[in-house]
Amino acid sequence: RRGAAVALQRRSRHDVIVCGAGVAGAACAYHLAKAGRRVVVVSSHAPCSLTSAMSTECYRDFWPTEAMAALVGRSIDLVEDLAKATDNAVGFTRRGYAYFTKSPETLARAAADCARLAAADPANTPLRRHAGFLGDDYAPIDPGFSDCGRLEELPRGFDLLEGAAVRAAFPAVADDVVGCVHARRAGWVSAQQFGAELVKGARALGAEFVTGADVAGVDVVAGAVSDFAAETAADAAGDDGGEVRDYFDDGYVAPPPLRFPVEPLPPPGHALRLVAA
Repeated sequence: RRGAAVALQRRSRHDVIVCGAGVAGAACAYHLAKAGRRVVVVSSHAPCSLTSAMSTECYRDFWPTEAMAALVGRSIDLVEDLAKATDNAVGFTRRGYAYFTKSPETLARAAADCARLAAADPANTPLRRHAGFLGDDYAPIDPGFSDCGRLEELPRGFDLLEGAAVRAAFPAVADDVVGCVHARRAGWVSAQQFGAELVKGARALGAEFVTGADVAGVDVVAGAVSDFAAETAADAAGDDGGEVRDYFDDGYVAPPPLRFPVEPLPPPGHALRLVAA
């Protein structure tokens, strides 16, 4: 691979090797370390210094598939937990997203998506419909959207606004807008601070971060412990994910429609060995 050859000088055994130290890799290391796993994160650059340093700083649980909505919903749970634990050092807010349309057909599709998501998880993604006027169950945007101590008080799910209800909630919207999905569990977070807190937390829990090492391969070797060895390898390589995945054997399987980038455990008596370039 690209870059100068890097020799990993130490020999050590870990439960999990994480390839990539962006936000995804740091989060993987943090939560695995919280669960008591011995973790090492290997990356060619300093943690959270590539695409994670320029990432979009927004989140939402409004997705067109139940599987994706459930995955993102659980991810938001974890972000909220970190925000509470750090006195919101990550800049977390929940002001919601509003999606407007001038097309009745688009509104009908959005309504069907919201109804399907609500049916799949009514506790976390309830649907409230407001046709022509705002119902008593519509909550305006709360000025406390950045107060992590009040997250449980803020609405979840979706408000589907139709006709005059759109302008009752959003007076500046044009008259030809026929509908709106107001997704409530959505907002912003500082990607840089989020990554920094994950790395700091992972290190405090004993995770190691090794930089300056390109991943040249992942081998399964019988009874061998060389370089950084572990029973599990997690792929968090971001833009290099496809290249890193090529190093795994044919046992790399993830069920559709989501890809869970974790290599299955090797046979007993074997270990995964990360080979540095």
